[in-house]
Amino acid sequence: MGIEIFQTADERLRVLHEHGILDTAPEQEYDDIVALAKLICETPVALLSFVEADRQWFKAGLGVDFRQTPINESVCTHAIGRDDLLIIPDLSQDARTLANPLVVDGPRIRFYAGMPLISAEGLTLGTLCVIDTAPRPQGLTDAQAEALRALGRQATALLRARRALLEHGEEEERYRAIFDGLDTGFCILQMKFDGDTPVDYLFLDVNQAFASQTGLEDAKGRWVRTLVPNLEQHWFDLYGQVARTGEAMRFEQKADAMGRRFSVYAFPVGRPGQWLVGLLFTDITSRAESEYALRLGNERLQLALDAGAGVGAWDWNLATDNVIADRRFAEIYGVDPKVAAEGTGIKAFFGSIHPDDLPQVEALIDDAIRSRGLFTAEYRLLQADGTEKWVAARGRAVADEEGRVARFPGVSFDITERKRQEVRALALLELTDALRDANSVEEASRNAGALLAEILNVDRAGYGSVDLRAGTLTIASDRASSEADMRSLTGVHQIGALSEIIARLRSGDVVALEAAHGGSPSAFGATAELDIPVLRDGQLLGLLFAHSRTPRRWDKADIEFARQVADRTQQAVARLDAEAEQKLLNQELAHRLKNTLAMVQAIASQSLRKVEDRGAVEAFNSRLRALSMAHDLLLQESWASARILGTIEGVMSAHGGLDRFDLDGPDINLGPKAVLSLSMLLHELVTNATKYGALSLPTGKVSVIWKIASGAEPMLRLVWSEKGGPPASEPDKKGFGSRLIRTGLSGTGDTSLHYHPTGLVAEFAAPLKLVMEN
Repeated sequence: MGIEIFQTADERLRVLHEHGILDTAPEQEYDDIVALAKLICETPVALLSFVEADRQWFKAGLGVDFRQTPINESVCTHAIGRDDLLIIPDLSQDARTLANPLVVDGPRIRFYAGMPLISAEGLTLGTLCVIDTAPRPQGLTDAQAEALRALGRQATALLRARRALLEHGEEEERYRAIFDGLDTGFCILQMKFDGDTPVDYLFLDVNQAFASQTGLEDAKGRWVRTLVPNLEQHWFDLYGQVARTGEAMRFEQKADAMGRRFSVYAFPVGRPGQWLVGLLFTDITSRAESEYALRLGNERLQLALDAGAGVGAWDWNLATDNVIADRRFAEIYGVDPKVAAEGTGIKAFFGSIHPDDLPQVEALIDDAIRSRGLFTAEYRLLQADGTEKWVAARGRAVADEEGRVARFPGVSFDITERKRQEVRALALLELTDALRDANSVEEASRNAGALLAEILNVDRAGYGSVDLRAGTLTIASDRASSEADMRSLTGVHQIGALSEIIARLRSGDVVALEAAHGGSPSAFGATAELDIPVLRDGQLLGLLFAHSRTPRRWDKADIEFARQVADRTQQAVARLDAEAEQKLLNQELAHRLKNTLAMVQAIASQSLRKVEDRGAVEAFNSRLRALSMAHDLLLQESWASARILGTIEGVMSAHGGLDRFDLDGPDINLGPKAVLSLSMLLHELVTNATKYGALSLPTGKVSVIWKIASGAEPMLRLVWSEKGGPPASEPDKKGFGSRLIRTGLSGTGDTSLHYHPTGLVAEFAAPLKLVMEN
């Protein structure tokens, strides 16, 4: 059928409007979320923003005096399509926002952090964002970022609940439209309680058939106890059970006021917490009329069931093992609707239950019959085409007048889509973990391809990097079936044959081939093909692909899932590429630094060859070696940081080993400045201890203990203690080494030296924030 392009902008706006949030009055729940975001992130502005086609509108906001801005002033638009925080440290330096009117003029905002608000379909509705008028090069702290994520999830939960209530209200209107036209008696009751016991019901609404059948012409707006004073408490308890559990029931009820008997179908209506019960009455007083009335009632009831998609009802007579079910229930369970309408044995419906789930279903039914309680279960049904369908079944064991369980009515709901969403959400979490741990682009591509192939049930899937300048598509790894026409595409491919698809992908469109041109395979031999573009700053960087040997339809859920896989894969590939580039840069930097230090050492040796004090020359050379060792530690961690234990052990090892040192303390990260400072400090201490202190005697030892001291500002405290050597004494002359020691950790100067008969004790302290600073 050729190429179909799926646009997402209209779909996102449609879903946004379905939430009914735009232009609504302020609500405390949303105001509280914004207030917490502002407080935690320490910003002057916090907003809960929704992005429409031509504006962004604020449901809640602090620090601004307007409720909306034109779309060209929105920073939140750049969060569309993201699934995590968007942080822009300086808006005036970022290509996406430097020309924004709010950055150039107006309040001159500089810092932005926004958590996307994502619908159940995976579409971005807006953001919870915080804004500052000063740049923040460091962004948010880890704690602030996690808090903003958590508050964003809370806002999303409120939105989804709002949408569910709106949809529930629409469903209620559909039911009412059906029931108002029934010639079967119908009423809606609202419960009245005495503590936890239902004692009366108010008639909120009745139709004409109910008034005629019961003789209660003026029932609307009246209490049941007033109109039917002899009604047994048993019926009030049943209605209350329906309202509390949300489970419908069918039973026979005698109306004492008229002496008639009715077949009653009771079900919950309205929104949760309103405690409304709907009743369908079919007069079965005359057995001659009962079959017709019951059949008519079932037909009307089926209209109501059809109004809620995926609902089917059954009624099982345990004495005769006869199950009467409606059309929808029969279709879900693979039974002929005519057979189900006339009644058949329960085993006919068990036949389609997945063999792995059947024992549990049978056990739950037995438990419900034995306890005369509720039956609730979720299980799989095998369909005629080999696919699986998930259902949620709810039923109840109902006793007859003698107290024996005689009937088992209930309903089933098709929950296949919900289960599919749960499986895919879990798969995305597993993929995120796998991609985070991937050590190569090949491994990341293989993980993405394997997941996509499994979830979408396709013959081949993978990720490819696009180089438009070179005209190539590079696939590091993919997941392919063993079929000859679905071989692996690993390798480098020219994109000339894909020019039509590439052109569409470059514009950001998803390309879905449900059946290739004229029934012929696509450029890669696939009959059905799905391609998801990966773009950054408007440039096509890669594509995620899924191929099938047979025609298939790519639905909206397939495309959205593939898009999320593509986003996560691109982030992993970008990280791996950046790490590889950084590694090459570090290697080159290390090479040049070693050459520079070697040249400095050669120049020093040449310049100082006539100096008679060779000890000073050797001290200079040893300090150069200590500096080189510190740089080596930083290079191993890409110049970002180094562990304190590794830094200390590195210095000690360079002076003969660790056997004469006792080391104890938390292995925290040190920033680059602290690594260099601590390395030089320890080098001087070890050198002095070797010449004059504990390490000058075979019996001497040194302990180095460090800890984090709490207080108004956390401090790193390190203590150097010498024992087993000669008595310590303060040097008469203070040279470079003494001055370096007194500069302390990270140059703070917070140093205390104690010269004891047992040996030197040196104490150093520095703010933890300073020693960990990059």
